[in-house]
Amino acid sequence: RESNSFMEGCVKFMLRQLQEENILTKNDCLNYIGSRFRVKLNLPEWYTDVECAQHLFKYSLLTHLDNNMDKFNLMIFMLRKLYSLVHQNGCKPDDPDSPMMQEILLPGHLYLGVLAERLQQTLISMKTITLTIDSKKPYTSGQKINLIEACKRESAITNSMEYFLATGNLVSRHGLGILQTTGFSIIADKLNYMRYLSHFRSVHRGAVFTEIRTTTVRKLTPESWGFLCPVHTPDGGLCGLLNHLTFMCEICTDEPSTDKLVELLKSLGMIPMESGLFKFNNDTKKSKVYFYEVLVNGRLIGYVDSNNIEELTKKLRYIKALATSKSSD
Repeated sequence: RESNSFMEGCVKFMLRQLQEENILTKNDCLNYIGSRFRVKLNLPEWYTDVECAQHLFKYSLLTHLDNNMDKFNLMIFMLRKLYSLVHQNGCKPDDPDSPMMQEILLPGHLYLGVLAERLQQTLISMKTITLTIDSKKPYTSGQKINLIEACKRESAITNSMEYFLATGNLVSRHGLGILQTTGFSIIADKLNYMRYLSHFRSVHRGAVFTEIRTTTVRKLTPESWGFLCPVHTPDGGLCGLLNHLTFMCEICTDEPSTDKLVELLKSLGMIPMESGLFKFNNDTKKSKVYFYEVLVNGRLIGYVDSNNIEELTKKLRYIKALATSKSSD
């Protein structure tokens, strides 16, 4: 934003820091990032700093995107939104209590996270034990590395999974990005058949929110219409926190293809990112034309002119309603 002096000063300061650190090329940036994060990545010693940085980008930074250019575009969008929110109040903050900002954590996702973390800890522990054994017994020609002894010293991988399933308590060093560590398993009530089946359609917001005194986490938002039942929630402390999926709602475990959706948006007037034909006009006093970003599954795919956004929205809603009526027939 050329008219935003605060953002312009921040960008100049960051560019000046790069000059002072002598970071001028892409390879220099990768070397700098890889050298700083090498200690935390636990990668082999023969990995170069560039390979460490590439590993960081692939497995730790915006992992839902495969292309580095898509990751760059999304990070720039996030930075622009942050500056607009903090300095100019140009946008509203995202509502974390809205279902559109949340995702369903399935049991399989949780099992996989526990198992993956346990496997990583086992490999690191076996590496340490093996190096300790080799330091006491130097390796000579014809001698095998005693991996069997290292395996005997390491506890079984299934112990953590068995404990998790039996108690519902999560024992993790990193927490798996979850706010709670207990209450992951419950005893299913068998009062009647429907009550028993309702356990498999229930969605819990989290045990942490039961202690919060604010009521915003319990409110029924318009975005939950058609996804969460507005009636099926218990009374008392779990009201609004323990919800149930609607009859027609299904959990998608695979990501559907969005190629047809992108082509549809292009036909309706969206300017794709790869075309490079859009031009920002941020001086809203002289011109009221500006652009809205279009994101699909967390990927920035293009922009829509403010003069066409209302018409495009109406067409999308019409196409959605038409497709819904055909599927119901």
